[in-house]
Amino acid sequence: MKLTYIELQRKITQFINAFLVLVVLFTGGCGNSYTGKQGEKLLTKTQEEVLQKELVEKADKLLKDKRYEEALDAAEQIIKLNLNNAEAWNIRGNALKDLGKHKEAFKSYDKAISINPDSAGAWFNRGLILSYLGKDKEALNSYDKAIALNPNHSYAWHNRGLILSYLGKDKEALNSYDKAIALNPNHSYAWHNRGNTLRDLGKDKEALNSYDKAIALNPNNSSAWNNRGNSLRDLGKDKEALESYDKAISINPDYANAWNNRGIILRDLGKDKEALNSYDKAIALNPNNSSAWNNRGNSLRDLGKDKAALESYDKAISINPDYANAWNNRGLVLRDLGKDKEALNSYDKAIAFTQHKLVIFLLTLNSVISVILLVRAVKFEYLYSLTREMGGVFEQLSGYWFT
Repeated sequence: MKLTYIELQRKITQFINAFLVLVVLFTGGCGNSYTGKQGEKLLTKTQEEVLQKELVEKADKLLKDKRYEEALDAAEQIIKLNLNNAEAWNIRGNALKDLGKHKEAFKSYDKAISINPDSAGAWFNRGLILSYLGKDKEALNSYDKAIALNPNHSYAWHNRGLILSYLGKDKEALNSYDKAIALNPNHSYAWHNRGNTLRDLGKDKEALNSYDKAIALNPNNSSAWNNRGNSLRDLGKDKEALESYDKAISINPDYANAWNNRGIILRDLGKDKEALNSYDKAIALNPNNSSAWNNRGNSLRDLGKDKAALESYDKAISINPDYANAWNNRGLVLRDLGKDKEALNSYDKAIAFTQHKLVIFLLTLNSVISVILLVRAVKFEYLYSLTREMGGVFEQLSGYWFT
């Protein structure tokens, strides 16, 4: 049967009314009269939620695209709409972190956590920013909280390992790296830092295996190549170590520490002129590298250029006045130059900075200057070799001294 125009209009009106009833029922309006004002409020709330979601996605994408200022603006737009949007505060923190505004970033992460204490991501980010601020123990607590909320957070386990390593807790750090790797076997930085910790523990063969794994996952990790060279050198494989340093430099020609280490291995191989060139390159890249200045002095001394060597040792000491090995080397070259009294003063400085119990024996020696010079030099070299055997507490190449 055909409907007249009026009947058709009536049917449409009935359909619309039925639809509106359903809207009221499904939006919590049951029992209340439906008004235009309520519909307007409902629509506004929905629009705000959609807008916030869109802005969160936009801000997140801007962060990934490294457009940090724009990401910050987007996050702040969300916060204006909803002060309690934890995601927005977290994104704001990330943008501020990437802009180098670490204290402000910390406040944003704290705000995100106050809104949503169960956000593992916010706790992780809080730990990261605390480590940037040099607050390692607090950072560790934040990583522990992130892991408690999400035990499968491999990056939290990795960063926990880093902090433990900084705090000198190498065995605990190793356990954290192992956990990170168990969760994500392709985590190249976890393999790399595992290698660093194993080397600190004197396990160079195991460290080498970890570096190899890190490099297999990321062949362009210049730092892993450099540290691989360090382990190879510790194992007495100087030529292979040189190849690793060369690889690190080919990836990153501005890698000052790799140039310095290359110089060290070349000196070990008896190639002092080539070593000198590497030290000069390291210094050109980082004029405040006290280790490179000290090592440069060593090669100059090997080449019989004692005055130039003395200048290099003096430069190393001006950068790092507590550099015991540079003071010792300065004493050696002064002795070679016949300046025994000045040499004695340098040895005394070196001894003062070693903080080792055996120094007492040296301080009680009262003999002619030549005997004192000889004994102190020998004792210092003995202390140096002794501590290398004890795990490398004092390492000439890195500019560390006895602790």
